[in-house]
Amino acid sequence: YPIEFQGQVIQRPQKPFPDRPRKRMTYLVPMQHEGRVVKLQDMIVDEIIIENRWQKPIYGTAEPYDESPLNLNNYTFSNGVVYRVDKNKPEFGIDSENAYRLYKEVYQFDGLDNPHIYRDENATGVFLSLGFNALRLAGDFQRQGDTIRAREVLEFISEKYPEFLQAKEALAGIYYRLGDSARAVALYESMEQYLTMLHDKNPGNQFYLQDLGMTKYHLGKTD
Repeated sequence: YPIEFQGQVIQRPQKPFPDRPRKRMTYLVPMQHEGRVVKLQDMIVDEIIIENRWQKPIYGTAEPYDESPLNLNNYTFSNGVVYRVDKNKPEFGIDSENAYRLYKEVYQFDGLDNPHIYRDENATGVFLSLGFNALRLAGDFQRQGDTIRAREVLEFISEKYPEFLQAKEALAGIYYRLGDSARAVALYESMEQYLTMLHDKNPGNQFYLQDLGMTKYHLGKTD
């Protein structure tokens, strides 16, 4: 419903609702509270958690907001490319065994290794979560001392998602530590060629441009 607020007409629900975590009545729109704006999505997440009463698993595409009165970060962990809210959160915030199964047996990567399929900048940014969660999985395997699976995950995501520079950087770091600098350099050289091709096809994509620049930096091409 339209109302006047600070000299402007804005839209607002007709009735307030009980924002239980903050012990107040408010409207289901972004509102200022205790020095910060509480987003609509945050209030909805809180309400879902309370109503669920830990009866069913709840998944989201991002980690909860830091200021949650329900301390949701204490109950949220990485589970593949999504996050799960559960009272029994793993110690290090990731379910590595299930994530490994999801990446190797469940997720499909059709088209990500085909540079001739056009992706705009928004799509390129969305896909990054696939790579970064794989990096997190590899990092947890390294923490466990499972260097074989850590390297396997990095090689797997590099093959399925070849434009993801960060996986190449992690792999190159492993090669350097093993004393195989030639293999690390070759990795960056192939990445330079691949990103150059992607940038030529889509010069307006800032992800390709910045990754190409970073790859050249790794190769010492600072000019």
